[in-house]
Amino acid sequence: MTGVRPGPMRVVVCGTRFGQVYLSALARAAPERYRLAGIVARGSDRSVALAEEYGVPLYRAVEELPDDIDAACVVVSTAVGGGRGAELARALLDRGVHVLQEHPLHPTELADCLRVARRAGTQYMVNTFYPHLEPVRRFISSARRLVELRKPVFVDALCAVQVSFDLLDILAEVFDGLRPWSLTPPAGG
Repeated sequence: MTGVRPGPMRVVVCGTRFGQVYLSALARAAPERYRLAGIVARGSDRSVALAEEYGVPLYRAVEELPDDIDAACVVVSTAVGGGRGAELARALLDRGVHVLQEHPLHPTELADCLRVARRAGTQYMVNTFYPHLEPVRRFISSARRLVELRKPVFVDALCAVQVSFDLLDILAEVFDGLRPWSLTPPAGG
């Protein structure tokens, strides 16, 4: 599966909650580059409806996927959120499917997925979603200009765990890296 095939890359989206964003993006993507080839989900009413809306098959397990799937967007909670997204990613990587995984991920899960990808000869990437949105791009650009005018001494930033990877990515873009840095849990929680 890791070889180059002619035609658009056949992509499945795993998960239909936040996965709806990925489904929408793939539906708008250049058809000569990407083709939505299915949804992998448990079979909820929402998943069935989305598969019908996008005109693609609904698969309830990785084992049901056809052999011509090139890549998967895994948009399912990982252990950090009480889910099994990393297990799903590893199963896809083992089948030779390249994986773009939504964060957050526990460091052990990340390391496991990277090992499986290396062994299987597939690509594995963790996606930071928000830094690619136009309003955030404008913020990063403005903040970089401010940093050029006056270098800050420290940054105090607060976010929910679901967007922590995005926050670090945004800050790294603003400051051309993040050294030194540390995380402190909020008081009382």
